[in-house]
Amino acid sequence: MRRTAVIVLLAFCLTLSITPAIMQGETQPDVTEMARYFPDDSYVFAAFRLDDAYIDQLDQIIQSFSVPLRAIGAPPLSVHSLLEMLPQGDTLLSGLGDRGAVGCYGDPTVILAATDTNLTHCYAVIELDDRATALAFLRANLPANAILDFELEDGTPGLELADGTQFLVFPDELIITTATTPYTQPDANLLTDAETFQQTIAELPAPSYNILAYAELTAFNAIAAASDPALASVEIVPTAVGLTILDGDTLTIDLAVPSGIASAAAVDPDFARFIPAEANAVVHATNFGGLVQDSLFPLIDTLQTASVPLEYRQPGTPSPENATEARVRMVLSAIGLNLDDILAWTTGDYALFARVDTIEIGRGILGNKLDLNGTFDFGIVLEAADPALAADFVVRLNELVQSSPTGEVTIQQTNIADFPVTLIDAHIEGSQVGEEQNVEATNLQLVYGATSEIFFFTTYAAAEQILTGGATLINSGTYLDAQRYVLPDPTSIWYTDGEGILIGLAGSPVGTVGILAMLGPSIGNVFDNIVMGLQGTPTPTPTPTPTPSPTPNAAQIEETLAPLQALYDNIRHSTMSSAITADGVVLLRMTITLNLNP
Repeated sequence: MRRTAVIVLLAFCLTLSITPAIMQGETQPDVTEMARYFPDDSYVFAAFRLDDAYIDQLDQIIQSFSVPLRAIGAPPLSVHSLLEMLPQGDTLLSGLGDRGAVGCYGDPTVILAATDTNLTHCYAVIELDDRATALAFLRANLPANAILDFELEDGTPGLELADGTQFLVFPDELIITTATTPYTQPDANLLTDAETFQQTIAELPAPSYNILAYAELTAFNAIAAASDPALASVEIVPTAVGLTILDGDTLTIDLAVPSGIASAAAVDPDFARFIPAEANAVVHATNFGGLVQDSLFPLIDTLQTASVPLEYRQPGTPSPENATEARVRMVLSAIGLNLDDILAWTTGDYALFARVDTIEIGRGILGNKLDLNGTFDFGIVLEAADPALAADFVVRLNELVQSSPTGEVTIQQTNIADFPVTLIDAHIEGSQVGEEQNVEATNLQLVYGATSEIFFFTTYAAAEQILTGGATLINSGTYLDAQRYVLPDPTSIWYTDGEGILIGLAGSPVGTVGILAMLGPSIGNVFDNIVMGLQGTPTPTPTPTPTPSPTPNAAQIEETLAPLQALYDNIRHSTMSSAITADGVVLLRMTITLNLNP
């Protein structure tokens, strides 16, 4: 019970710390100074603002995000309205100071012990402007039959709940702790003076933050390596996170993680000329070959080894190195391709992009007549660092494609703006529910080829824009505006517009896993139909299903989609960028720029 109560209280204190912070300004409180309340062996620390300017801006952000909810009749939300629901809640803010913080100190590995004392070395600190107001609020909101009044030796009033949770109301601070570990203000060896803390926080790119978090959990490295040798290469390092709002409308999260990487090439901003302007989700990075060989292959090796229980592994056998790379080499060799040649010409910039009209797709799904034609485009473009090797790769691909069974897929050589391309034309039959056809037949046209600058594999419409000098991202006002929030000399850039943010989330590793989990067994059926279509196997007759419910009318469909459209309209663009400092620290910045009302 005690541990549960403390977790709830710390979560309450952290509520504001996980929400966006107010725009930077000269007079904002320095939350880093809250580290003076914690000892230098603190392994988790988070500090946040509580001043009036922050709360007002927070209300503006909350109201902006509640626009989609208001489209379905939900009432407006704000911090002030929530506080007014509590006894004396309307006076609480006047009693609070400008900052708060939570932290844990000591040995972090004790959390693995699963005992009732896991969080006895954790506490929260909230600055106070008016002790009496804060004390009155606590008395009004804590359960009266579970409060024990007491005083410290210096006369400081305290409240203790039945489970041992304590509220110590000092003249200038409120401390939330537990009776098993009485709070003592550290007067030496403070976290503010800890070298690791100073160095890690200093790597964050912005001059100040409204929310700051720090974690030093390196003690878990030895435990992980001892439990499984395959995890010895996975290292936990001190990490800092800062949150703020830039320019009053751009929610920003910065992350600093020491990596030991000496350097990495920055992306070429001019490469955006090879990305169609209508793309609403883009990943732009550099050295695709290096990513695959140095990161992806080792990661797969580690995951495969770790997935096998220790008792079933060969004794004394280390984690297999280059096993995935060896298998890939073997497969490529069998089809006439050479991995070293591919890695040699893919060292430059590359981009993956997509355009999806989710609103139109939603209309089709809700209207029981889904027509995907013209609702999406996608592709990958790689800089041809060695044009001759890229051209040879296309030749090898053509030989492979021409020798493969095509079924209902037609393959032909053609030109787009005098550039030779290979066109893959696939016809995907529609499907029916009862007597109503709910998915129209889809014509999917894909092309690949190489110029003296790039290799591309895209939908036909996207290739046309790229090769004919059509509109590209390099001239897109939304994309150029988003670049203002990208880290200097970025090694990668993720970009979405308002509608593309859902595509970007779905394309992330977490989003992909979630989608696969939701789709479940149906994935197998989808791929079975695709394979049978490519091999020319007749599509089996669908199993009859019950007659569907009546199709909503157009007004009902638009009403259902209104919250999603409101969400898109509320977001101008989002970005995620990475960079590596001269000290080998990996920086990651995530931003969402809102269309706030003036």
